[in-house]
Amino acid sequence: MTKSKSKICTISNRKPTYRKMQEQHYLIIYLQKHYGGDFVLRIEDTDFKRNKEEGERSQLKYMDWLGLDYDEGIGKEKKNLVPYRQSERIEIYQKYAEQLFSRR
Repeated sequence: MTKSKSKICTISNRKPTYRKMQEQHYLIIYLQKHYGGDFVLRIEDTDFKRNKEEGERSQLKYMDWLGLDYDEGIGKEKKNLVPYRQSERIEIYQKYAEQLFSRR
């Protein structure tokens, strides 16, 4: 099997309603790290209606319980891929969206 060089993994900031899907996501992260990939934690927090304050804390606690450690993200800033919360990246996305629409 070839080594993965995937860099980004996004974890939802919502309370998981589909625990199986979340566990499968964590299994992919584990395998990615096992084969040499980096785990960069991004928090998907742009669904403001469904976000829960305790969601991020809950997910980090669950990852810790599973023994999953990330290489870069909240609390482990390397300044390569900041910001780590999707809601803090809206200006970046806006810039690229404008570039795409201007090509029409």
